[in-house]
Amino acid sequence: MKSVLLLMLIFALLLSACGNTESGLSTELPSGTAAETLTQTDAPGTEPTVPATEPPAETAFFSGSVTAGGFRVRTDVSAYAPSAGSARYTRLREGPLSSFEPSADYGAVYPYQAARLFGSAEDGEAWEQGGFYGFVDGNGRILTDGIYTRIRAMSCFDYVTETTCFLPFWIVGRVKDPIIHRDPEYPEYEWVEGKSLQGVVSCDGSFCLPCEYVGITPLPNCFVCYRSWDETDFEVYDFEGRLRLTGSELVDEGSDGWDVENGGEYPLLLTLYRNDGDASCWFCDLDGNRVLGPYREAERFSEGLACVSTDGEHYGYIDSTGAWVLPADYAADASFVNGRALQRLEDDTSIIIDRAGSVLLRSKANSWFYPSPCGFREDNTDDYSVTFYDRDGKELAHGGYGMECLDADTFLEQSEEQSHIFRLNGESIRFGRVDGVVPCKAVIDGQALAGYRCMSYTDEGMETRFVRQDLSEVLQLEQEPPAEGGYFILYDTADERTNETWYLTWDGGAWNAVNDAGELIRVPLRCGSLTFRGERIMALTDTACVYLDRAGEQVFSWPLDAED
Repeated sequence: MKSVLLLMLIFALLLSACGNTESGLSTELPSGTAAETLTQTDAPGTEPTVPATEPPAETAFFSGSVTAGGFRVRTDVSAYAPSAGSARYTRLREGPLSSFEPSADYGAVYPYQAARLFGSAEDGEAWEQGGFYGFVDGNGRILTDGIYTRIRAMSCFDYVTETTCFLPFWIVGRVKDPIIHRDPEYPEYEWVEGKSLQGVVSCDGSFCLPCEYVGITPLPNCFVCYRSWDETDFEVYDFEGRLRLTGSELVDEGSDGWDVENGGEYPLLLTLYRNDGDASCWFCDLDGNRVLGPYREAERFSEGLACVSTDGEHYGYIDSTGAWVLPADYAADASFVNGRALQRLEDDTSIIIDRAGSVLLRSKANSWFYPSPCGFREDNTDDYSVTFYDRDGKELAHGGYGMECLDADTFLEQSEEQSHIFRLNGESIRFGRVDGVVPCKAVIDGQALAGYRCMSYTDEGMETRFVRQDLSEVLQLEQEPPAEGGYFILYDTADERTNETWYLTWDGGAWNAVNDAGELIRVPLRCGSLTFRGERIMALTDTACVYLDRAGEQVFSWPLDAED
């Protein structure tokens, strides 16, 4: 019971601290004392030097002291002043920066961690469980203090291609009207309840929406901001920050439910529901006009065609004018991807069709098609086999359920004790049993190498291996950053501004990152995480939040003092 209450405390305190300026409570928003920019003399693989900071004159405690399972919340925002001595470490203006001020002159804005909160178990063991966040510009100038409990990059998931794309906006979070509670049965635990609200700040800082929304749904060319989840009280903004329409303009008052999704060539796909189970789907523009519809069911436009149904049983494809391109002769709501669609007939036969409706491949009995890096994969439940085809329906490889396709011409076969990677041209390599084989890149001895990452589990723990793309060698990666030599486990991360993928390894002295274009970055900081954000990279060390440029040079740092 105590552990549950402690988790509630942790979560609620994170949310409540950033709502205090709006609620009028005595606990103000936390921030951090300005610090000198980190020096370039710090040795690679060591913690950066962060100047000592003076704590604010006042502090408030929830649930006692930090070493007794509680949290310390800074209360005197005026104590945070810029450091004198670093020209690169400046503020937008003097005094507390308790709100974001839009401007067309920032160039770009980036989130930084301004303070950390620590909790501890009853035995006194402390752990970090969250923090407070603010914004800086590309030169490290402070634009806001730690006024948010959360800042995350706005991302849009495309369920047709199953890919995620970051959009040029930040979703920020605060809490309105927090209330402090103490459980009578466990008075040593306190928690704060409040309404968690979200807002938007554009990545160039030119506009922002205040934290007034319970949720925000990103779409490829607009975002929907909800003031309530159970009513039509929402607003749609375009990427210039202009209000285009409200829920009352889009949704019928007589509807019992609704959904707003990505419409593809039309920004919005609106679905209206009634209690009798009936539904109507419309393709709408950003002015709220219902351009195409109604349909009983509809998928978004993909590659110029949308799969729709007028009766919920038979599906066909229309173009952007609403004209039928392929008749409603199919039994599935499937979109086109790379000129192909995985469809189904009324006899439950799976087929692959092109945009002209020609059947390129028909499944065997009791088998189904799925997308694959080479084209398509067919799973057969009769003999538990898999068959791989290219996009034109040509068979490439056949094997048991354990076979996987890694890329266009590379496949993986697994036995109980062995892994076998082979290519259609005859190249192959065999090694011990692994899991999770995925294409990636790594930096080994200063060179960017393409290959495959895989994991294996032994009695000693988890092992990471890297297979060269030419299948000539398998490299073992260390699980802990080595003091010198060797390579730490590599991982990949998406750039929140450019949508590039970066692959990282630790070589004992620095993080080495490479993207698909072969660009190399060396970051000589022993940090817990690297977040790529276009021209800037954020690193979190044990003592500071650090921003670097693409050359690995430090631009900005903020101390994260565990004691205050």
